[in-house]
Amino acid sequence: MSKMFTDLAEWLLGQTPASPRQARLLQMPFACEERELLSAPAILTSAGSAAYVENSAPIAIDPGIQVQDFSSAQLSGGTVKLTNYVPGQDLLLFTNQNGINGTFNNVTGQLKLTGSASVAHYQTALASIKYQNLSDAPGPLSRTVEFQLTDDSQTQSPPASRGISITPVPDTPITNFPTVNEDQLSTNLLVITPNPFDGPQTTHFRISNSFFGQLYLADGLTPVNNGDFLTLSQGAAGLRFLPNPNFSGTATFQIQGATGPSLAQAGGGINTAAIVVLPMADTPSVTNATTNEDTLSSGGLVITRNAADGAEVTHYQITNITNGTLFLAD
Repeated sequence: MSKMFTDLAEWLLGQTPASPRQARLLQMPFACEERELLSAPAILTSAGSAAYVENSAPIAIDPGIQVQDFSSAQLSGGTVKLTNYVPGQDLLLFTNQNGINGTFNNVTGQLKLTGSASVAHYQTALASIKYQNLSDAPGPLSRTVEFQLTDDSQTQSPPASRGISITPVPDTPITNFPTVNEDQLSTNLLVITPNPFDGPQTTHFRISNSFFGQLYLADGLTPVNNGDFLTLSQGAAGLRFLPNPNFSGTATFQIQGATGPSLAQAGGGINTAAIVVLPMADTPSVTNATTNEDTLSSGGLVITRNAADGAEVTHYQITNITNGTLFLAD
């Protein structure tokens, strides 16, 4: 194709010449295929790619797309197709408008446009087409959309394409729910695993909103604090938990998947992990008593639960009685 034609075609995409000028241009000594291209519709897509984030609302593929036709005022139809369409994941969405109707084929990934309408109306129609991905594990992470139009003389435009980049978002991580005794480092490990829908893009877990105790790595020595990121291997090895002194009940912290060790890379659902801290009785107090030999004591020996304990302490166990016999107050 001649350089003169290429330069002229690029200039024409930004012009709306009068009909006499069109005629003169088409009479210039271009090759036959070049003259045919000048008489066909032309589509110019925007630079760069559209950006779609997993699980987000539909996005416009190319709001700035341009359409020209220097030989016909009306267009009769066209196609918009995903060249690497994944059935069950991808959707092309179009709302009928200005005499233009759209039908999406969910087998081929092609949106067919029909109806006679002006070049301007078809440009508006193409600019309104949206993309959505329905998968929790989209793949591959890029799509290519190809646009093509036909004018009322059944001349087709050369195909024009634009890419779509897809950013995966981690889904809610999975955890178990261990128990731990009051005032003791847990022996049962809290294991964190990625959501089964996640792909290799999920590489970390973010820990936040930890209450009522301190988390540690599986070694029981390395603390894990709010805002820290764990690798997948650290999550799989498990965490340990040390409750705050004298706390019993349910301790919680939150886990979020991430595609890297930074806040901007964390996303998706949040798992609020629960750790049940079982109450353990603290040392009770007992008053002293004195009595004479061979005489039953008349006072003392009052047992009271530790001030740190609550209503969960309901009994006392008596052991190691020596050199005498204990009786209830009666």
